Amino acid sequence: MVKRPVILVVDDKLLNVVAMVILVSKIGFAGDGSGSGADALEKIKLCFYSAIIMDLEMQDMSGFECTRKIRQTELGTMRRVPIIAYSSLSELSAIHQCLDAGMDALLKKGCSIEELSKILHQFIPEFPDLPNLAA
Repeated sequence: MVKRPVILVVDDKLLNVVAMVILVSKIGFAGDGSGSGADALEKIKLCFYSAIIMDLEMQDMSGFECTRKIRQTELGTMRRVPIIAYSSLSELSAIHQCLDAGMDALLKKGCSIEELSKILHQFIPEFPDLPNLAA
């Protein structure tokens, strides 16, 4: 039996974490939640995540700062987990900030399950047996 890829959802609002984990599960991935950047940094030491969905505005540290710290831990490891910003911001400047911090894409809060499916399958193509709702 093939283990489902695990997606880490990082957001300081519990409702957002729960909602996104449910959506990720409906697509066929396994979801894990984190309520802060500091907690996310601890979790990535213990678990291999196929992707991270990262809120940009959190209480303890921004998603930008958390992403930079994750990228620092990856140096020299031959591993680079896709990090997808999850925000209500969509201005061009926010997209540039995400890319400058080391994020791979920006997903708008309130996105459809099809949009989420498309972006996850873009970064995790090695699991074609999972339903791609955007196809």
